[in-house]
Amino acid sequence: MRLPVVPQISTKDGTSNKNARLTNCLKEVKKAGEKAVVRPGLVLEDTYSGIGNGLIPFDGRLLVIYDDTVYDTEEELTLPFPLDALPWDASTTYYYGDVIWCNGVLKFSNANGNIGNACDAAGTTYWVTSRSTDTYDEAGTYAIGDSVSVSGVTYYSMAPSNTGNDPASTPVWSTTAPTASRYRGAMPAYAAFGAGNPGPDCASRDAAAYSAFNSMTTFRSCATKGGAQNWITYVGTIEISGSYYIRVNQWADVSPFNCSGAATDAGIIGTGSITQTA
Repeated sequence: MRLPVVPQISTKDGTSNKNARLTNCLKEVKKAGEKAVVRPGLVLEDTYSGIGNGLIPFDGRLLVIYDDTVYDTEEELTLPFPLDALPWDASTTYYYGDVIWCNGVLKFSNANGNIGNACDAAGTTYWVTSRSTDTYDEAGTYAIGDSVSVSGVTYYSMAPSNTGNDPASTPVWSTTAPTASRYRGAMPAYAAFGAGNPGPDCASRDAAAYSAFNSMTTFRSCATKGGAQNWITYVGTIEISGSYYIRVNQWADVSPFNCSGAATDAGIIGTGSITQTA
């Protein structure tokens, strides 16, 4: 109910009383004038202003203030952070994007190999209180844990130095935030193709496989080979007896060895292993 604010109003139905005043109400100002929004029995319990982070009890509810947004922990099911994060531990190694509780405030690791760096140290650059989600930039370079938005969907980088990979179609991105686990892929069988060195540590097995394959600098495709050599194309990963391997498809060029003929498909072969490093 909204009633005009007049000097002598005391009840919800607008009855005037020269000896009484309306109490426990909020005033609403509009073009038509000032109105009293009647709230019988209203009592101010708490107030909050400004930008902050952490949990705040308010009017019987548990709220989260994150940047300039208020979340209700009972109603909001898609919080941009895990409320069940563990407190900071000086002996734990954190990676970019990992989340901890620091004296009642959620903080994000701002570096890989983050160990022993106090989350509440003055001027620390190892921990930040917010992680923004920007629109994906094809020319950008992303670290593990970086988040981007594509058509309203949030993706998290699963590999370091992640650039030029479409979040919606490549395994170095995931709609699930990375954990502390790390994986590395290697393709020693193709050392002659420039794959003798293992790929980087990644946050998923699929990302490790893809990154290891892309660490090869020559003979990955028919267009990049020279002369009468075979070439390979990336397929994905496979699990055999609890171990994970990189899968590629091998092709053999035909005369005149310039990719103009119908290549011989040697099929999918396992070319490298994926090991868990953390």
